[in-house]
Amino acid sequence: MDQNRLFLAIAISVAIMLGFQVLMPHPKTVPHLAAPANGPNETTLNQSPTPAPLGTPGGQLAGTNAAASAAALAQVPRLKIVAPRVEGSMSLVGARLDYLVLRDYHETIKRTSPLVQLLEPLGQKKPYYIQYGWSAAPGTTTKLPGDDTRWTPSAPTLSPNSPVTLSWDNGAGVTFQIVLSVDNDYMFTAKQAVVNRSGAPVSVFPWARIRRDYTPVTLGYYLLHEGPLGVVKGTLQEMTYAKVKSAAKDHDGLAFQGSDDGGWAGITDKYWLTAVIPDQISPVTIAFRHLTQDGGDRYQVDFVHDEAETVAPGAQAATTTRVFAGAKVVQLLDHYGAEYHIPGFWRAVDFG
Repeated sequence: MDQNRLFLAIAISVAIMLGFQVLMPHPKTVPHLAAPANGPNETTLNQSPTPAPLGTPGGQLAGTNAAASAAALAQVPRLKIVAPRVEGSMSLVGARLDYLVLRDYHETIKRTSPLVQLLEPLGQKKPYYIQYGWSAAPGTTTKLPGDDTRWTPSAPTLSPNSPVTLSWDNGAGVTFQIVLSVDNDYMFTAKQAVVNRSGAPVSVFPWARIRRDYTPVTLGYYLLHEGPLGVVKGTLQEMTYAKVKSAAKDHDGLAFQGSDDGGWAGITDKYWLTAVIPDQISPVTIAFRHLTQDGGDRYQVDFVHDEAETVAPGAQAATTTRVFAGAKVVQLLDHYGAEYHIPGFWRAVDFG
């Protein structure tokens, strides 16, 4: 009798597992498209400069239909992005990576449904973007690029075989550059460089941030984290949107802060992830933030270098930042973690 019950329990367990695999939705893939032929006001927090919140966004569009999206994208000059698994563009005003479509995934299981759009520009219904920048060292007066800075690209299109350099001259002998590259999957690399042709040293703090200027609808599962997360000093930090909002309320917008020689931070959805990753040898401060602007919620995940980068006259210096923007494929996260020494990068996937 006990043996029959054991066999029955095993059969029921197998049936449940098979049913789960059949009934639960999974991202559908489509064949790769052909690649192109050619190949703010600075603030301080515990004596550390922080990426300041963006200015007031422009008017929102009524919807996110194709015509409205095209019109919004056409309002500013853009750098085209074409890669095997992503395509989109980057705003050359403010150096914002703000329009990205995942070429392997549709919004539903129907192949005729739209591809998943991960990032969205300012002025649209759900702004979600990544930005690079510098903060000035205390006591310095170097003119820095800001949200309205118009960058000049070295080429019109960024692809795996064609890196692009964005440049801006501050008019006082200092040129800021963002040297961009993208691989065949979901990793962008940005070398943030400062070229000093002035007669005085220049001291700046490089930073990168992710902004989500709305509160997304989440599934609300206890075993599935959606929201800001990161690994700081080897420890996984996770906060829901509600927790970020609550924690930031009494701390001038700061919900979490931690320092590390590297680490990473990002925002995760059920299937997708955006993450900013500093080089893994420089001390940085990682933060989760929330602010209320124009009656709406603004969430930010960022890092800033703890030590000023000082560039002597006639010299140049650069730091490397990586950005992941794509699907949470465990094998791929493991690969990136090993290749770039990113601690616990696979932990972006919540195994419950």
